[in-house]
Order: sequence, then structure tokens, then C-alpha cells
Amino acid sequence: MANIGPTTAYYRVETSLTRANNDANISRERIASGKQSAYAGDRASNSALIDAFRLDHVSTKAGIKGASVVMGYLETGMKVIGSASDLLARLQELAVLGANGTNTFEEYEMINAEAEAIAQEFNRLMQGANYKGKDIFVETAGSEYVSMGARNAELTFGLGKIEYSELFDALRQVQKGLPNAGELVNLVKLPSDSVIGNSVNFQTVLGTDSLEIEVSSNLARADLLTLEGTGRITIDENGIVYSTFDYLSQGEITLGIGEIDATKDGSQGILKINFYEDATIPDSGNLINGDFEAGTQTQFGVPTEVFSAAGFEHRAGMVNNFAVQNSGNGYVESSDTLSTALARGSNTYSINFDSNGAGTGFRANVIVADDGSLSIGEVLDKGQGYSVGEILTITQDARGTALAGSDFSINVTSTLDSNDNDPGRNSDNIQEVTQANFQSVTYTVENGPDGRYAWGESFTEGTAERIATNDGSGSITNYIHAVGGNYAEDGITIDGVAQPLFADVYENDDVSAGVLIVENFNPIFAQDDAILEQVSVADYMSNAGGNNNGTETIHYAINPADGQRVTTTWNYDEYTTGVANGSITPTGATVTQNISGVTNILVGDYDGGGPQYLDTANYGVAVIAVGDELPTDTVVYNRESSSGTYAWGGGSYTNGSIVKDPTGSDITTNIRHAADGAYTFDITGTDFNPADLNYSAGDVRLEFTTWDGSFDADNPPAGTTVYRTDITHDADGAYTFDITGTDFDPADLNYSAGDDPLEFVIFTGQIDADNPPAGTTVYRTDILHDADGTYTFDVAETNFNPANLNYSAGDVRLEFTTWDGSIDADNPPAGTTVYRTDDELASPAFFTRVEVASPEFFTRTQVAPPAFFTSNEVASPEFFTSTEVGSPAFFTRIDDSLASPEFFTRSAGTVSYSNSISHYERSVITDYDRREITGYSREEVAFYTRNKQLRTAVNISGQVEKYLGETRVTNNPDGSLIRAHIGWEREDNQVYINNWKTFDGRVEFGSTFQVFDTDGTYAWGGDGTGFNPADIPSITVPTPTIEEMAKPDYGSFTRLNGSPGNPAIKNKDDAATVPVEQSDGQDIRDYADTFSLNTPDVPVGLVSDASLEPPFSGAAMELFTGKLKFEDSAAFGIYHGPAVVSEQFSAEEGQFLKLNYSAAGDVDDYHVAGYIYEVDAATGNPVLDENGDPKIFMALNETGTVELNGNASVEIEASGEYRFVFVVGTFDRTGGLAAGASMKIDNIVAEFPFERDEEFIADLLKTVSYNNADTIADDSNTFSSTIRNNDSGLVTDEVIEFLEGFNPDQMLPTLNLTNTETTEVTPYEAINISVLTSKIEAVQQDLNNARVRAGSQYMALESAVISATDLTTQYQMGYDIVHDLDFSNETAELTKKQILQQAANALLAQANDGQQGLLKMLTG
Repeated sequence: MANIGPTTAYYRVETSLTRANNDANISRERIASGKQSAYAGDRASNSALIDAFRLDHVSTKAGIKGASVVMGYLETGMKVIGSASDLLARLQELAVLGANGTNTFEEYEMINAEAEAIAQEFNRLMQGANYKGKDIFVETAGSEYVSMGARNAELTFGLGKIEYSELFDALRQVQKGLPNAGELVNLVKLPSDSVIGNSVNFQTVLGTDSLEIEVSSNLARADLLTLEGTGRITIDENGIVYSTFDYLSQGEITLGIGEIDATKDGSQGILKINFYEDATIPDSGNLINGDFEAGTQTQFGVPTEVFSAAGFEHRAGMVNNFAVQNSGNGYVESSDTLSTALARGSNTYSINFDSNGAGTGFRANVIVADDGSLSIGEVLDKGQGYSVGEILTITQDARGTALAGSDFSINVTSTLDSNDNDPGRNSDNIQEVTQANFQSVTYTVENGPDGRYAWGESFTEGTAERIATNDGSGSITNYIHAVGGNYAEDGITIDGVAQPLFADVYENDDVSAGVLIVENFNPIFAQDDAILEQVSVADYMSNAGGNNNGTETIHYAINPADGQRVTTTWNYDEYTTGVANGSITPTGATVTQNISGVTNILVGDYDGGGPQYLDTANYGVAVIAVGDELPTDTVVYNRESSSGTYAWGGGSYTNGSIVKDPTGSDITTNIRHAADGAYTFDITGTDFNPADLNYSAGDVRLEFTTWDGSFDADNPPAGTTVYRTDITHDADGAYTFDITGTDFDPADLNYSAGDDPLEFVIFTGQIDADNPPAGTTVYRTDILHDADGTYTFDVAETNFNPANLNYSAGDVRLEFTTWDGSIDADNPPAGTTVYRTDDELASPAFFTRVEVASPEFFTRTQVAPPAFFTSNEVASPEFFTSTEVGSPAFFTRIDDSLASPEFFTRSAGTVSYSNSISHYERSVITDYDRREITGYSREEVAFYTRNKQLRTAVNISGQVEKYLGETRVTNNPDGSLIRAHIGWEREDNQVYINNWKTFDGRVEFGSTFQVFDTDGTYAWGGDGTGFNPADIPSITVPTPTIEEMAKPDYGSFTRLNGSPGNPAIKNKDDAATVPVEQSDGQDIRDYADTFSLNTPDVPVGLVSDASLEPPFSGAAMELFTGKLKFEDSAAFGIYHGPAVVSEQFSAEEGQFLKLNYSAAGDVDDYHVAGYIYEVDAATGNPVLDENGDPKIFMALNETGTVELNGNASVEIEASGEYRFVFVVGTFDRTGGLAAGASMKIDNIVAEFPFERDEEFIADLLKTVSYNNADTIADDSNTFSSTIRNNDSGLVTDEVIEFLEGFNPDQMLPTLNLTNTETTEVTPYEAINISVLTSKIEAVQQDLNNARVRAGSQYMALESAVISATDLTTQYQMGYDIVHDLDFSNETAELTKKQILQQAANALLAQANDGQQGLLKMLTG
């Protein structure tokens, strides 16, 4: 064998040991983790296998879950099918029960109702069944999918919708005559339909106002009854039925007699013809000019009363002349002229006189003489009812106070009467009705003879008396000296109290010596001077008794030797001690300090001072090192000695600026450039100005950032600027703006490539048109004349060429503006021309000057101020154009769409620094300046003086009545006007409608009004003189009561001002309750068309122009209230008038009076009436009923806003003479605005009614046609009919006889009611149970098929779940084999590797020992 050296053996052993160690470590890893692929070298292949098994396992398990959900869906569907089958079973049972001819009608209805309810539940179940929100029944069976998890493994499922429309279809209404008639059902056939019969029964009902044919028994559907016109009966497209017949001498007449009922028009098996109650035979009456074709005639107008102005009346027995019988004595005039400002006392005005006769009302002002006698001043009212010789006396004044004097009387010597009787009525001697007007005023007591008040103030006689007050009220008044004197020697008494003499005024109080010892006080006073009182210093200072009143005057003591004020001085200690102990008291005089000069004291020698010293500190500055400063010290910074730029980004600095220390952090600023340079930003195509790429040293350094949407581009953060692409036109083109009629230059519609695009914006006030934003131009429409014309400018005395007043269509419209200085007259705006007066017009043409010297002066024609100017009238802006603002760059869109921002710039960052501090400075005291108070001095006060005062007030004593004069009385207590009827007047050319009489006044319902004949046969003097109204024949016209009239809708009954209406005016029209505004006692009714409403111009007139539309024709009568306004208290009122009355006409019982009318609330709602009243043929008076009321019959009674095509009628109850009356009225629906309404009337006739006899009924029945296209209707149907006659005027048998061969035995007046089929008829379905049950069975078969499909899908899914479950087990096993560790094998392997490790270690140790032995041998 070969020998191996020690070294080789060592390396081989070491290699084996390393391999053994690695293998042992791998085993340990696998055992520790429990995974076969724990070692990194195993992971690649094993992990791929493991992941494949894991995916298959997870997806298969998910497929099982999905299949389980679908199986739940199918189970639910099968349960729904089961429930539906249960419902069909009950429905089948009901169908069989309903197919029984012994059922009553009520039993059919109960069975049908339950069957319909079950059908509804079946439909709800089939339509609403769902599983987890998904419909159970889908459009196509098997169209849904479910994955089973394995590759390409999927199943289909789904229950298709069940078709059951042959059983349950669209909603229909059960026909009349069938069980459950009129009900809405969805079942195609009801159970009772299985026993349908084939008979059709009719019932004809003859009524007094209608004819009704009804299919009373027919279980088929779609019955249709119609009218088919014959020769004598026709029907138009509006359903109006006409009858054609011969009438007396008029020949053949066609007349509308009724119309088909809108709700019973035959479409539902019921046909009803409603007869017109007022169907009448034309031209069968004798009412004259009911169509107003007879026109008008001119006659004398009805004389109308002429009245005086309001406030005058007729009187008899007025006092004309009188004589004073006795002047009386002892009368006293009230002393109150100061209070009333009247010429005499108040008790002399408006004195009522008593009479010893029948006269009353004489009233006059009287005058009191100095001797107490009386005389008449002014007669105020002449009274009435007096006779010559009556004696008039007075006992009291106008206030009811008895007069002091007596015996005054006058004797009536003549009287006057006014004429209040026709004929000869006039205005002579009418008397004005007045009443005295008094006002209560405060009575001020007047002073008597001249004198003085107790406080000395003087007064004159007749002035207002003043009295002293003791309650603090009144004004402050000074006591006054009544005589002159000397305060120091003359006593003064005030209110009975002697005042003390003034002391210390004269030296030694010697008045005679006259040496004053007080300054500025003169003790001598004169009469009417204010009284002064002396006040000691102590009393003044303490305000003794609270008597200081602000008038105090200080008086200083003086030395009589030199006239100087007496002064007291103290040293510092004396004064402070005296003040402290109270020996020196204040006097009100000023105390002056005596102060020495200034002494300087160093801060080290300062002793702190004292109260007698006035010390002032002097300051210097100390330098404080950094670190020793206090918060109050002043900082001093290091300053730069040159200019430059900081290299660290702090910007530039200048000589003297504070040094910036970059090691500090107190201040943060933007990084700035240290030197000049240029940015290299890519700004291509953006709105960045290339010049801004250059920067200078000290500028803020910018950074370029591509737009990232980090902020709002339109509102960037401070210091950030967003730049965008410029949007310009890519090529030449033209705008399509609509500039018609504006001042936009059409040439500007063209643009070139590179131009900024303009957008067209309709002007809606969003900008100031006169100051548009930059880039915006406002364009306006030119206001042009539509036609030729002439201006009406006042150009007199100006240089405007009158020829220029003419303009043509299309010229710019000029506006005339009176000169107001708003423009520069010499430089008017474009389009403006200034015109001036002819005098001094022209502006300077030129001026001359000598050589080229500075101008000395120049002359020019003097320019007059502008008179006016014209300018193009400026319209409101119509649109404007502005440069379209591009959105930021890199956001593009087609056709100049705005780009998103491309980039933005902002500061490149910030740096921090602190201002460099040199040191601190602190203020310190260096020394003090001292001044000393050496003493005090004060000028001494002798005393004070003040005015002696009290409070006084004017002496007021109650009230007095001041006569203000006479007021005319215009209304009686009931509100009616006081006025005198003074004559008559008439219109000699009044236009009247022939055969009608007019009343233009107000009509009050429930009362009467009069209309007059106007033939002019009465006596008339030309001016009404001698006229007697009794000579005119008149007609008294009754009216219905207001309660009989239509009631207006008052709504909320709230007036325009928000206040509620007056309940008293509801349904009232009388003038007393519902007054309207008046003028001179007449209602104001305006017929001028002030509201542009095209209202009538007169109260009553004819209309015969093109405005008439059918049924109006030829001419129509029109009535108009005029525009009027109710008084405030009568808002929501009703007003009636004018009215028209027909001539008397004869009418017979049964005749109808008919008319056409329209009514319009031209200004407010209308309230109109039309009626007839019976007239006594002999007297012409209204005929009264048993209650004494006129016999009135209403034809028209209506209120509303508008009625364009109305018709009205009234039946004559008894033959006799009648008149027709129409009254127009208005209702103030607005509650306070103007009111007014009008009405038109035409085609008034009195005609005999059309007679609906048996022959006519038979003719009408012959036009009825029956049609039915139902599948059960065929030629085998049998028809029967019955007649029910509710009209006592018709004989049933005669109706049947007129049917001329139409099977009278069966009482079938409509035997032509054949089945006229309009569509092809399907074969009749046999009467058997399959009518409904066959349909049920067909639906049940569909349900069974669906259940089978659901079961098969369920079984398929169940099998797939079992297979998928097996697969998951196999996938788990494969996963475990590859993934999990075999612990027994791996443990044995590890033991083997550990033994090899131990052997290798032993061999390695031996090799090491051998080498060590060799080394020892060599070294030894």
C-alpha cells in the first residue's frame, strides 16, 4: 500500500470533518423545523411542488363552498315551486267550485274574489322569490355558472322563468252584469266564467231629462253602444244630438235637443242622452230687439239733479235782520287772551241763542263793553224756523258755563227762506252748515296792574303770572332789590326775614370813612340788582346748609395802606405742622411753595432725600458683557465694516448692517445666491419670462419642480409661482361669434396662427362693463331707430341745426341731455356733440403774438356754458371678448384645451442665523439735583358772595277752550252728504239702445231703482227752470235680495296690507255698508282706459265691431261698472250698477227666456245678475206674491274672473207681462285694489220649448246601435229589452207603436241592436271546466318541469362536491409528502454523521500530535 505523509493526511481528515459537520448541521435544521425543505439547497425544487399542491388544495375547497351555496339556491327554488304548486291546487279547487250552475250571484263573487287573491299571491311568489338578493327564476334555464376549483372544472345551473300569462295577465275590469262587476283583476278567466250564458239583456229608462240604454245582463266583455244618425236624428262630433222636424209656418227646423253623457257614452255598455231643459223652437216668441240689431236712437236724456257743494242746505225761517232789544248788564269777559291769543275772552265766541218761539240754531260771537253790556259781533249761523217778532236771549257760553250778566236780548225783524220745491228750485239763500271748532289750551293766570313779586322782580299788567314753588320745580330766579342801598348799613328783608349786614367790608366797619378792606367788592347796590348774600370762608368751604349754588365769587382781603392783598407766610415746619393739627385750614385760595436753588449730590453721597426736598436723578450708560446681561438691558450688535454677499446663502450685506452669525438659529430666511448667474430651467412653450432666468447675488435661490399636483395650481403657496403653457391658435381662421347689431368690427373675427384665442361670453353683469378686466373688451348693441321720425329736442336759441332733428330708420338713436357739467365741453367723448346758445359760441380759432417772446396775453371769443349735449344712447352690454387664460402647461387637450401645470418654482430652501451681539448697555444713576422747599405763602380771603335765589314758575290754572273758527259740516250722522238740491240738468242728445231703458247709478239688491221714459214730452225751460220731475213717467224696478245672489270666494279674507277684512261687508252691496270713494257726493267710476285693459268707455253701450266672436254676432249690449275703489273699511266689497231694463213683453207659460252672455273681471272679479219680473199689465207695477214680494225669476246669477261663452235661461211659470233686467257688478277680490267688471249680452229670446213626445223618443231609440267583438259573442246571442218609464208625460205603449214593426211583443224598442262585428270573431269556446282549470294545469306542468331541472342540477352539484372532496385529500397527501420531514430516517442519518464527526476529530488530533513530534526532533 502507498504511504501518505502527515501533511496530506491532515488535509484529507480536515476536509472530511468539514463535510461531516455540514451534513450534521443540515439534519439538525430539518429536525428543528419539521420541514423537508428547511435547507436552502432543498427549497427551490421542493417549494415549487409544495406551492402547486397548495393552490390545487385551496381552489378545490373554495369550489366545494361555492357549490354548497348553489345547492342552497336550488333547495330554495324547489321550495318556492312547492309553495306555488300548493297555491295552484287551491285555485284548481276554486275553479271546479265555480263551474257550478247552482251557485248564486253572491257565491260566484266570493269564489272569484278568493281565486283572484290566490292568483295575486302566486304572481308575487313567482316575481319576488329570491335567494341572497338574487332572483330565483332567471331569464334562461342553466345560464348561471359555478367553478369547482380544479382546472377547467365548472358547472351550469339556474331555474328559468315560468310563463303563466295564459293564467295571469294584464289588469282588466270586470264588465257590468258579471259577478264582481267593476273590480280590477289579473286572472284571465274567473271561476264563474266557466258557466257564462249567451244572452244579452237591455234596459231602457225614459226620464224627464234623459234617455238611458243599458246592457243590463251580458257576461261577455266589450259591450259598445253608439248612436247612428238617421234622417230625423243626427249627432255631431261633439256628441250633440239634433232633431229635424216641421214647425208651423217656419217649415223644417233642426234643433239641438241634448248631448251624450260624458261618463255614460256607450263604451261601457251604458249610453245616456241628457236632454236640454231649455231646448226651444227658434223665433217662436215676441221679445223685441233681444239681438240688439235694432240699434240705437238719440233722445233727450233723463233730467238729473243738480246739487250745491257739500255742506250747504235749504232752510226756511232764517234770521235775516234783528234789533238789540236790551244791551243787558253785568257781563264779564274772560281774562284768557294770553292763553288763547284771541282778540276777546273765550266766553264771547259761538254763543247759542234761545228763542221764545219755534226757531233754533241762531249762533253768534258777542262783544262785552266796558260797562258790562253786550253787542253782536259776527253772526255764525242764521238758524231756521224763526218768525218775525221772536225774542232771542242767551244764558250760557259755548262751554255751557252760565254768563255772569243778564237781560241781553234781540228782536227778529225779518227772515229768509230758500227755494226747495219744484218747479223753480234754485240756490238762492241756501245756508252753509258749520260747527264751531274749539281746542283745549292751558290757562295761564295773567298779572294785574304793574308791580313786583315778593322776591322783588317787577312785572307788567297782562303778562303771565309767576309764583314761587316749594317742590324743586320751576326755574331758578334771583331775588331782586326793590330799592338801592349799602350792604354794610342798609337792612334787607327777604320773605319777611331780615338779612344780616355785611361785615369786614370797611376798615374798622366804619362806613362813613369809606375805606374798603376787601378786593373787588362794591357794597353799594341799585334798584333791580340781584340780591347778594355774604358767605364766610368756613361756610363756603363746608357748603353749610348745602346753599352753594354756583354763583359764589371770592373776595380777597387787602391792606388799605397799599391796596395789596393780605398774604400769610409759613416756613416748612410751620406749614406742615399747622396743616397736620388743623390750625391752618383751606380757604379756597391757592397755597404757593417757596423753593431754593439747585444743589448737585453725587450718587455715593446721596442720603435718600426727604419730603422737603425735590430730588432729580441724572443717568449714564454702563457696558455689560455678554452673559452678564439682564432682561431689561439694551443689546448692541456687531456691525459690518464693508459691503458684500455671504457665501453661506445669507444674502448680501452693507457697511453698517448687523453682522449675521451662521452658527446661530434665531432667524430663518430663504437661501440666496452668493453671485450673479442664470438658471437652466426648461421653459419651452410656457409663460415663464426668459429674462427671469437671470439672477443676481443676493436674490432668493429658486428650485425648479415639475408639476406634481401637490397643491392647488390656482392658489399656490406663498413664494411659489406656477408656470403654464401658452394657448395660441395653431393656424389662421375666423371666429363664429354672433355679432349681429353690435359694435364688434367684423374684420376682427379673423385671427392668425399664434394669436391668443378669444372666447365669446354673453354679458350677464359679471364684470364692470365700463372698467373690464385686462384683456377683456366689451361690445354693445347699437340702438337704432326702427323708422323715420323727428326728435322733439328743445333746440331754441342754440346752434343745433333744426334740419338735424329729422332721422331715418337705421340711424343711431341720440339722447338729449341737459348740460350738467359732467363732460369736458371742449373735448366731448366720442359720439357726443356739445351745442351752445347762439350768444358767444366759438372756441378760439387762433391767437397772435409778437415775434417769439413769451406770451403776454391772448384774446378769444368768450365761450358760453353748454346748453345741452347729445350722445349715442348706450345699451346694456350684450357680450364681451377676453383673452382666454391658459391653464398651466403640461395638461393638454384637443382644440386649445387647457393644460395642467408643467412646473413651479419656489425657494430652494432656508438657512438659519443669529444677529451677532457685541455687548449690552445698561442705564445707571450718576448723581442727583436737589431743590429744597423753604416755606409756603397764601393770599387771605375776606369772604365770598353769592346770589340769593329761589325757584318760580308760571301760574297755570286748568284748561280753557280756544275758539278756532268754523268748520263746514259735509256729512249727516249716517254718513250721507249734506247738500242742497238746487236744480235740474239733462243731456239733449243722449244715445239709447232701442227698446231698452238704462239706469247708470248704483243698484242695491233688495231695494228698487227707477228708470224713466225719455220722450221729452214734459215741460223743460232749457236750463231746467220750472221743471217738475213728477211730469216724467217712471218705472220702479225691483231687485232680488243680496242673499239670493252668488256668494263670492273671500279666500283668506286678508287685505293687501296684511290686516283682516271687515266681516260686516261680507255679501253686502249697499252704499252705507260698502262705500266707494266719492267726489262731490258721486261715486268715482273711471271709464278712461288707464290700465290698458281695453275696457268699455261708457256704462252701457252697443258693441258691433270685429271683436265679437260667436255666439255673439251683429251687435251686443255691453255694461261696465267703470273702475272704482272701495273705502278702506269696505275692502272685499260688492258693487252693482249700471243696469238695463227691457220694454214690457208678453210671455206664455212654459216658454223659456234664453240668452248668451260673457262676463269679465276687467279690473277685479265680476258679480252679475239677469232676471225677469212679472208686470201688472194695467199699471206697469211689479206683480207681488202672497208674501208681498215682487215675482222675480233668476236667469243669471254668477261671480268669477272670466266667462267667455256663457248661456242662461229661465222658464216662464205663468203667462203674463214681464220685463227683463240685467245688472253688472264687481267684487273686490284683491281686498283693496281697484275693482270693476263688464258683461256682454246678446241673442235674448223668449221661445216655446221643444216637445219630446213618443214619436221623438222612438226616433231616437232607432239610432242606437250595439257592437260587441268579444270571443263569446256570435250570431247565436239572444237579445231582450225592457222599458222603464219615469216620465209621466210619455205613454210607453205609444213609444213602442212608433217603432214600426220592431217586435213590440218582447218590448224591445231597440231590435236593431244587432251584433255588428267590427273585427273577425274567433270560434266560441265551449262552456266547460277547462275555461280556467286547463290554464292552471298548463302552469302546473311548467312548475313540474322546473322542479325536475332543479333536482337534476342539485344531484350534479352533490356528485361534484364528493369528487372535489376526494381531490382535496389527495392534494393534502402530496403536499405532506413533499413538505413534511421523516423524523426516524433523518434521526438515524444524523447519528451516522455525528459518528463520522467523532472519528474525523480523533484522526485530526493524531495528525497534529505527529507533526508536533517531528518538530521537536528537528529542534532538538
